Amino acid sequence: MRVNVTYSVDLSEVRQLVEELLLKAENNIEDLNQIFPDVGLFLQEQNEKKASEAIEKCRESLSTIAFSLFDCQNMLDGYQQAVLQAKRSELVNNEKTEGNSYVENG
Repeated sequence: MRVNVTYSVDLSEVRQLVEELLLKAENNIEDLNQIFPDVGLFLQEQNEKKASEAIEKCRESLSTIAFSLFDCQNMLDGYQQAVLQAKRSELVNNEKTEGNSYVENG
């Protein structure tokens, strides 16, 4: 069973978290690359049961990879939104400061 967990981290930590998830996904891809050729071998050996089991393992790996990539994408989208929001806030604060300076000096 899968469950979504939400927690907050510093903006500077997002890239590292994404890199860690991508590394896990890469390991799953390597596992998949080892299992997938077995499907053909089992079929050649006329061992449909083992072929079916290997296919199931491939499907599970693909699912894990897809979830990891989805999580990475969501984190990076959230990162981009946070950076944009910070830039907008900075611009608004600068405009307010400049506006106050003009009024005070004017």
